[in-house]
Amino acid sequence: MYTKHITSSKISAKEALQQLNNVNLSKVLFLIDKESKLAGSITDGDIRRGLLNNISLNEPVSKFMNSNTQFIYDSKYSIKDIIKLRRKKYEAVPILDDQNKIVNIIDFNVQKNLLPIESIIMAGGLGSRLMPLTKDTPKSLLKIGDKSVIEYNIDRLKKFGVNKFHFCLNHMSSKIKNYLNSSYSNEFNSLQFEFILEEFKMGTIGAVSKINNLNNDYILISNSDFITTLDYEKFFLDFLEKGADLSMVSIPYIVDVPYGVTTIDTYDNKIVSLEEKPKYTYYCNAGIYLIKKSIMREIPKNEQFDATSLVEKLVKKKFKVISYTTHEYWLDIGSIDDYKKAKKDIGSLKL
Repeated sequence: MYTKHITSSKISAKEALQQLNNVNLSKVLFLIDKESKLAGSITDGDIRRGLLNNISLNEPVSKFMNSNTQFIYDSKYSIKDIIKLRRKKYEAVPILDDQNKIVNIIDFNVQKNLLPIESIIMAGGLGSRLMPLTKDTPKSLLKIGDKSVIEYNIDRLKKFGVNKFHFCLNHMSSKIKNYLNSSYSNEFNSLQFEFILEEFKMGTIGAVSKINNLNNDYILISNSDFITTLDYEKFFLDFLEKGADLSMVSIPYIVDVPYGVTTIDTYDNKIVSLEEKPKYTYYCNAGIYLIKKSIMREIPKNEQFDATSLVEKLVKKKFKVISYTTHEYWLDIGSIDDYKKAKKDIGSLKL
């Protein structure tokens, strides 16, 4: 929670100006009364208007504040409510509990939404195809620019309001755990990390069965070794609108055939059709899955199990399994060439 943005309504306007100068997000303070309930908000503009009305800077800031501050309740908001506030150009909005006390603040300068999602990141891979880069460094900790691959994934999800992360680890697990705890040490109050250690190789999703403390109804399961500009808000809304049980992000992969391609009747070798230099589009698995929490029971306990096996199982059992096709940037850091490409691309990506 952004505590620098919360202060007492009893301080002077001069003190409020000093605090506004020190906040590092939207230039707004939310004022609370003696019972710690939201009383209003204050900006530079509010103080300027008060001064024009001959109110002294030594007066309580409550004489300058906007008492009709926009807010939302943490138990009642919807994703579309937040989208409406964002489109109305609010910079920051406090989130209140049922006693009108601030429990969080959404700052639209750095965050798009508050998706009700928990993230599970699979970070147990060996990175064999990236040797010798991964000899002493886990694949997910390889640096691209000034951050590791896994940090790009965490920070991308943070922009959509995801704040609880579960990391399934195996290879060099202590290095990943220590690195993340150190990198996000200043955010322990706003982010929750849990580390799950595989006792044996459990496949691409088997370790998820070891997680028992999921609080949200929607779970995002993803690999840790890609870079993407995926809009998780659009992904989530599509999931809801289509009533899915599982949605898998798919990446279009186009194959250009440089020759004429014939369709042949194998019975008598007659040419049925001829297409000159066709293009074929295949939809590839991006390693990003959104599921309802109830789907977790379909993952067998303490067994080796792959994400593709989960998809196949759900399809056979008639669950609603859908694909979400994205044309946004996505690159799997699976080889030396991919790693070089990511380092070249990173400067132009809006992450």
